[in-house]
Parts: sequence; structure tokens; C-alpha cells
Amino acid sequence: MGCCNSRPAGDDVESTNSSPSTLETHHQSSSTRAIAHSAAPPSTSLRHTARSLRPQPSLTTTSSTPRASTAAPDLTDQPNAPLRQHRPWSSRKRKWTTSQLARERYEFFETRVTGNAEIWAALRTVTELMRDGQLPTAQEILNAAGITLPTGDLVNGAYDLTGQLYKIPPEILRDPENVEIDQNDDRSSTIGGKTFALNLEGKEVDDSDEDSDAAELRREEKGKGNERDALKIKCRLSDRGGPDVIMVIGRSQHVSVLIRKLAGQVNIPNGQRIRIAYLGKIMKEHESLDSQGWREGHVVNALVSLRPDVGRISSAGG
Repeated sequence: MGCCNSRPAGDDVESTNSSPSTLETHHQSSSTRAIAHSAAPPSTSLRHTARSLRPQPSLTTTSSTPRASTAAPDLTDQPNAPLRQHRPWSSRKRKWTTSQLARERYEFFETRVTGNAEIWAALRTVTELMRDGQLPTAQEILNAAGITLPTGDLVNGAYDLTGQLYKIPPEILRDPENVEIDQNDDRSSTIGGKTFALNLEGKEVDDSDEDSDAAELRREEKGKGNERDALKIKCRLSDRGGPDVIMVIGRSQHVSVLIRKLAGQVNIPNGQRIRIAYLGKIMKEHESLDSQGWREGHVVNALVSLRPDVGRISSAGG
């Protein structure tokens, strides 16, 4: 007989000790949690390391905005305003006379040492046209030369296609309001014992050149010119919309001969003058067309305008 308090041994083992399968399951569960807990940091570290080893995109290749220090300026997009006359002005530091202004304008363009010589030549032509009131023609020359004006006033500066700055003083552009008319404004002076005449652009010209051109013209009118060297020049006058005028001069003859013949052919009044322009540049009167780059068959522009001395006399009389 067994004690009432006694229980079978099997029941005691089952309640106090787990079965082998239960123990194995418990052991596996505990081990799995322990392994997972201990392995978490290394797994995270490995993932971080893997990310760090991946190739990273370069900041310089993905940047869409170029560095300001290396970006080249866009010189074709300069601010450009239409050409306009410089405002009327009066000289306070110096009293200008008409002959002094003519010489100053000549010397200004002859002594430029910076910038492009072709741009200065174009600006010289532009200033002459502006003084004649021919702003549309002057604007065309600026456009052809690629010259831009941020404010439209040459006094404030002009730029060429390379970004070079060019400035023109006010006395080059127009006469001051208090200019003094020379009593004997014959545009002549004596330099080094030789007599020179200032032409209408203020350039010094030897009188012998004038005599030579006159003799050349008379010789041609008498039929003594060399027909083999004759050139047919197609001239387009700026003051009329008619057909081009064909003139014939000798190959070696100066531009002044062409001007005189043209003035007589189209009946230019005494108070006006003609200047010959080719490819946006005023041609020198005492040199031949060939020597200044003119090509046979090309049209030259005959710019007809009021003589500056006539304009000054009219304004002084008014």
C-alpha cells in the first residue's frame, strides 16, 4: 500500500523536470535569442560598412551649377542701348575754339595705344557721323563692328566683342555750348616751316597733295589719263534713294578726285560735302581706293552731309 501523499514517480518527474523534447525546444529557443542578441551589433556594423564601401557620386560631377570663378563670361549678351547724342555741355576747365577742337579730335584717334585699331577706326567714323547728325548710319557701323553701348552714350563707354572698354571724351563727340568761333577759321597752320591745311575731319594735309589732285583731274579732263588703269566706281549716295552713280577714275588716283567728280556729277550744293565710306570705314581722301583695300566691283557709300563750318556759322547767326 502506498502512502496517500505519495505519487507515482512518473508524475513527479513530469511536473518538476521537462521532458527531453521540451528541454530541447527550450534550449533551442534560448540559444536562438542569445545568438540573435549577440549578433545584432555586428550585423548592423556590417551593413554600415557595406554602405560606406559603395561608390559615392562625385560632388563635382553632380553639381548643376558651375563655379563662378571658372565660368567664361558670355560676351555676346552685353547690354546694348541705341546710339544717342551726348547731352549739350559747356567747357569749364578750358575754352575751346573751332580749330582747337579739330586738332584735338584728330590727335585723339591718332594717339590711341590700347584696344583694337579697327574698333577705334570704326568709332572715329561714328563720331564724325554723329557730328553731322547721321545717327542711323553711325548705328549701322556700330552694329557691323560688333560694338555695344550699355547706355547708348559713347562718353559712358563702348565695348567690343572681347569685352574691351572704349571711352570717348565729350569734346570729340560734339562742340561745347561755349565754343569760340575762330575769326579767321581757314583751317590752316604752319608746322616746321611747311604750310598744312586741316581738312574737314581735322587731319593735316599737305597743300601739295591738293595741287597734285587738281592737276590730275585737269589732265584727265583733257583726255591725257591712262585708260588702261581706269576704274568704274559704283557710288551709293546717302541723301537720295535713286540709282547708284557710276564714276570713272584712274587706279592710282586719290579718293579726293572721286569726290570732286561725284560732287559735280550729282550737283552737290556748296554748303554740303561728300565723304566716301567702304565697309564701314571712312576712306582717306589723299590715298587711292586700291591702297585702302577696296576691291573692284564693290559699291562705295557716298555720305552727303552739311559742312561743319556751315553749321557753326548758321548756329552762331541764329
